[in-house]
Order: sequence, then structure tokens, then C-alpha cells
Amino acid sequence: MGLFASSAFALKPQLPSVKEKRTFIDTVQPILAKYCYDCHGEGASKGDIVLDDTLNHDGFLENELFWNKVWQNLYKHSMPPAQKPMPSSAERKVVLGAIERTVFGLDPTKPDPGRVTIRRLNRVEYDNVIRDLTGVDFKPAKDFPPDDTGHGFDTVGDALSLSPLLLEKYMSAADAVLDEVLGEFPPPRKLQRIGPSKMMGAGYERDARVLTTTGEVEVRVSLPRSGEYRFRARAWASLAGSELAKMKFRLNDRDLKTFEVTHQSPDAGTYEVNAKVERAGDVHFRVSFLNDFYDPRNRNPKRRDRNLYLQWLEVESPIGKPSPELQVSRHKILGTRPEGSSNRAYAEFVLRRFVPRAYRRPVTEQEVTRLLKLYDVVGGKDAPFMEAIRLPLKAVLVSPRFLFRAESQPRPNDPKAVHDLDEFSLASRLSFFLWSTMPDDQLLALAAKKQLRPNLATEVHRMLADNRSRAFSKNFPGQWLQLRDLELVQPDKKRFPGFDDKLRQSMRDETEAFFSYLLMKNRPVTEFLDADYTFINAPLARHYGLRGKFADDLKYVSLKGTSLPRGGILTHASLLTITSNPTRTSPVKRGKWVLDNILGTPVKDPPPDIPELDISSHDSSGKTLREQLAMHTEKPLCASCHVSMDAIGFSLENYDAIGRWRLKDAGNPIDSAGKLPTGEKFSGALELQRFIVNGRKKAFVRCLTEKLFTYALGRGIEYYDRSAIEEISRRLSERGYRFSDLILFLVESVPFQKRRGDFPTE
Repeated sequence: MGLFASSAFALKPQLPSVKEKRTFIDTVQPILAKYCYDCHGEGASKGDIVLDDTLNHDGFLENELFWNKVWQNLYKHSMPPAQKPMPSSAERKVVLGAIERTVFGLDPTKPDPGRVTIRRLNRVEYDNVIRDLTGVDFKPAKDFPPDDTGHGFDTVGDALSLSPLLLEKYMSAADAVLDEVLGEFPPPRKLQRIGPSKMMGAGYERDARVLTTTGEVEVRVSLPRSGEYRFRARAWASLAGSELAKMKFRLNDRDLKTFEVTHQSPDAGTYEVNAKVERAGDVHFRVSFLNDFYDPRNRNPKRRDRNLYLQWLEVESPIGKPSPELQVSRHKILGTRPEGSSNRAYAEFVLRRFVPRAYRRPVTEQEVTRLLKLYDVVGGKDAPFMEAIRLPLKAVLVSPRFLFRAESQPRPNDPKAVHDLDEFSLASRLSFFLWSTMPDDQLLALAAKKQLRPNLATEVHRMLADNRSRAFSKNFPGQWLQLRDLELVQPDKKRFPGFDDKLRQSMRDETEAFFSYLLMKNRPVTEFLDADYTFINAPLARHYGLRGKFADDLKYVSLKGTSLPRGGILTHASLLTITSNPTRTSPVKRGKWVLDNILGTPVKDPPPDIPELDISSHDSSGKTLREQLAMHTEKPLCASCHVSMDAIGFSLENYDAIGRWRLKDAGNPIDSAGKLPTGEKFSGALELQRFIVNGRKKAFVRCLTEKLFTYALGRGIEYYDRSAIEEISRRLSERGYRFSDLILFLVESVPFQKRRGDFPTE
């Protein structure tokens, strides 16, 4: 999304005065002239950006999209190019601040928290909310269409649209949820059907048991409980004489009912009777033929013999007590019925308990009244309570108030008004950020007392210690580090026969366990890159060539004193595999991945006319991948982007396409040395990671913070977020860059705590 996308609508500033324009020019022109004019001024117009002409134009400050592009390039360190002289951090801040104040109208004394598009629950969140709301974990969203992503995450409001297909899925899912937690209505009855081959007595003909003379068939059935059973037979008869065939049901020696069989071949009919059974146990269900008749001289051959045919017998059990699991889920939804209450009063009781939890906030009397009217639609016709209560509960589960994370608005709504989130909205932001689910009772109780903010640090630490934080350790790195792509990769089976689903899962588990350890132990975030430990199980130990006894469960393994070339996420097989091609490694993909996700300096997409690297060409025979890639990037147009990507990617070349250590490629020793355009050198993954920690720590911390902001807030990073991100970085450096501290500082920040009104005024 761009700077002025709907989720981050920027307030239109007043036009700068002549003095403000002059001040802006005097502030930024010397710095731009020093670092940018050789490509974007004095006759140069690379990328169709001309800075000096723009500054000399009368309306130069009104072109917000132009200055947004300049701001983005400076903020992301995309410009100046790596091989050019770089402005200092202070110089970069001067230009960014001038653009923010003068062009975008940002007042540093009045932080802008931005605006978040109302967010639909994604599939993971929907399943988790249903689990915590009902107490039943059965993942109804498995049949939903995939969620779209924005800025790399499926929590971004602008990307979470609602299609007609998804709306249909929500309707079906609501029914499935209610069936699961309340039981089907009407409740299903257990059936025992017995075919003709299992019946005893009489003969067998045309897939039916046939009684050609007076007699009976019987079956032995087990009745699980006392109660009212339903006994059935599927039957027909041949006609003879003046009577219809008569059939009698008996239970042991007890007569139940006698029927006249009106159906004739090829049509069969179902005959049934209800009967109370006092005790459970095995019984004999008997069906008798009472009035055999034979007239061999009848002129009509079809009327000479009266016979009875039985296609099947059936016993339908009475509705039993709900299972213990169903009783628990019913109680979670329905509670304990107030003594002496009518059905309607009980319905109101249920809704007043359930709806605030489903909507994650207090409900109004009007909302309860509307839902009770839905109850009356069914309950007013004397329907059973368990049938009538389903309609208002289904309405809740398909309501936008449940499916979307709406936040309170100022009244009257004003896009210029910045206000604190109410504590219920803050509770939801916290719970969906750290748990991917609804707030628990403690968060909602604190919000109701307006005590959540005063206890914020305590609650963040409690939530991180809760098992539900595993969702954060799975969903955030799954998207930041792109671990979800492991499900899609298919390494070539001939080249990598040892790669299987168990190893695939072990790879992902290692990185998620590593992430969770840093979070739970509040370790420095720099250990993402320079950790001297990891988490290993038996498949990974074999894959990494690590000796020792390992089981299928992961365990912490110290790498101190070992020669194992591992440590830090850039050496994890998970990330090395997703950044490779099916048959070979890809230094370009790996380098781009590091620039995008570790350093936060994404490279431009390649021009459409740039061909793919073809390792099957005759010119590439016998050459290492490094040599082939050097041939591919000889053109200046390619080299300008590849110079940093390739240096980083080559440092990871000792790991093959599924992350195994190797020393040779195409029979030649691997050269894992890399040199950046700015002169820094490193060789191998471990040196690359140490270089980032020692030389690019601020870039990594900024990138990680931006990714967390995007995931937590549900929108992309905008110019007005820079001050909050820099303040978090400052506080983080004072506390040793601890991971849990980073989470707390983000939660305490203005963008997380506040919001702006929704709709712009003209």
C-alpha cells in the first residue's frame, strides 16, 4: 500500500508559507546536492527524478507523491546507491524531518497514530476465536478460501476483503459450530440396520428375506439404554386371496404391532412402531407373517401365492444424554439456567453472557433486543429452546461485530481527532497481536474497570508466558521469515532423496522453537544472527551431520566448542531451503531475502526483459554457480542491483539447496567471500551474521520493529511512524536489545495505543 492508501489516510496540510518554503530549500538542498545531484540533478534525471528542477518550481511542495518517493528511498536506505557516498545518520534525519514537517504537515509535538482499516478475522484468528469462545477446537476455517496478504502479512486490514464465497462459508461454518458445541437439532438418533443376509429364518430371494408360509424371522440387537425405541421394516408382499398380507412386530415375546402390507413389488414401504424398553441389553426383534394363502388354480399367476418380503429391519435408539464433552461446550455457551426462568428469559440470559464475549466488548440494550426478536421468530411458535436459541446465536457468529475487529470512534467522528483506544479495543489489539485470538476473561475484566493501561506491562508479560503465545511464535515468523513457504517447496527428488515431510516439519520446528526461546527468555534480538545454540531433533541431527543421541522432539543444543557451521537463523535449513530453487541454490534469492527481511532495504524488481539464469547452457558447463552468475550480471543494469544481493548470497553458498553443508560446487571449491559496494568484506554465513550484528545492527532492529508494527497494527509503515520506531530503538538499545522488551515498547507506543478518526472531510 502506498503512503496515502486508505488504511493510512494522511491529513491534508495547509499550504506552506513562503518562509517555510525557503527554510525547506535551505535545509535540504545542500544535503541533496552533496549526495543526490550526480544522478538526480545538474542535468541528470535517473529514474525520471530531477531534484534541483523540482526545488526551483513554484509548487514544488504540493507534489506529495514525488516527495513520498524521496522519503521512502531515504528512509529505506535505498538511495543513494551503495557504491555512492552516503549521508550520515544525522543528515538523513534532517531531510526526512523537513519532508515530514513541510510537505506532509506532520507536527512532531502531536504524534499521528494513523488509521487502521477495519480488520476481518483471518483464518487462523477465526479458528482460535471459535476455540476460545466455545471451548471446542475443530478448525471450521479449514474450508475457507486463502487470506490475501498486504506488506507480507495476513493481518493487514486493506488485504482482508470479504467475498460472496467467504460469506457463504461463514454461514455454513456458523451452523457447523453450533452443531459441534450444542449438538445437532433435532438430535440424531442412532440407527442399527440389519440386511436380509443377517436375518434368521425363512428363505432368501432377490436381496430380500422371503416368508413363503406362516412363520417369522428374527434378529438379535443390542439396546444401549432404556427409553423409547423405534422399530422398522422395509417390506412388500405379493397379493393372493381377499386379504392383504399381515405382518407382526414382536420384541422377544412381546407383541408390538400388526400391519397390513399394502406395498407390492417393485415398490417397498417402511413400516414402523415406537415401543418403550425398560432395560438396556440384548433383545430379539421378530417379524412374523400371519396369513399365508395359496391358490394354485387362480387364472392370474400373480394372485396365486401370498408371500412377505423383507428388505431390511432397523432399530432406532432414543436420544441419549449428551456426551461429557458436549455438556461442557453447552455449558460454556448456555450457562446454568436461572431457576424458574421461562424459555425467553433463559434466552436473554444466554445472549447477555455470550454476545459480549463474541463481540469482545460490552453490548447495548438495542443489540440484545434485536437478537431476542430473532429468538422469538422460532421460540414464539413453541419450538424447543435448543432449536430456538440457535437462530440468534448464528446471527452473532455471522455478524460483522464478530467477524471484524471494529474499534471505537470519537464522537463526532473527525479524521483530525486523535484519541486513546478504549480499553476493550486495546485488549483486542493485545490479544490478537500476541495470541491470534480474542481477549481472555482477565483482559476483558481489566478493560471493564479501565485498569488495563495501568497494568499493561504485567499483562504483556503474562500473555507472553501463556501457552497461547505459541500462536505468535508460529504466525509472525511464519510470515516475516516466510516459513510458511516450506509447505510449498519441492526440492528435486533425484538430487535430494533425503528430503521428506518429516524433515520439512523439523526444519520449521527448529526456527519456531528458536524464535520462541528468544521471546520467552527475553534474549537480545541480535541472537537471531549470532546465537551459539539451536534446537535439534533426530532428523535434523542427521541432516546437519551432528553426532549424539536425539529423538523426534527438539532439544536445546549448544554449539560452543563444536565445528558445526551453524548458529543464527541464516544457517537454519528452513530458510536456506525456501530461498533455493528445486535443483540448486540461488544466491540471488538468498541475498534478496536478507535485504528484504533482515536489513529492511528491499531491492527493485528486475526489468521484465532480464532473462533467468540458465545453468544448462553450454557456456556454463563446469563453472561454479558464482562464475555463471558473474556472466549473467555483467551488464551494468543488472550489476547495480546484484552487487549487494550477490555478495550476501554467495556467503551462504556452503549450504546446498536443502541447507546441508558442502565444500564444493560442480567439483570446484566454493568461494563464500562477499564484498559490499561500501567495502565491507565477509566470508561465510557466520561472518555475514557477525557483520550485520556489528555493522548493521540499527538496520536489523529497525527492520524487525517495522515487521512487528505491520503485523500488530494491520497496516504498512508510514512516515508518521518514524518517530515511534526510532524511540523504540533508543529504548531498546538502553535495555540490551531484549526481545520481550521490544514487544512491550511497541505495545506502549503511540501507534498501538491511539488511533485517528475514520473518514476524511472535504
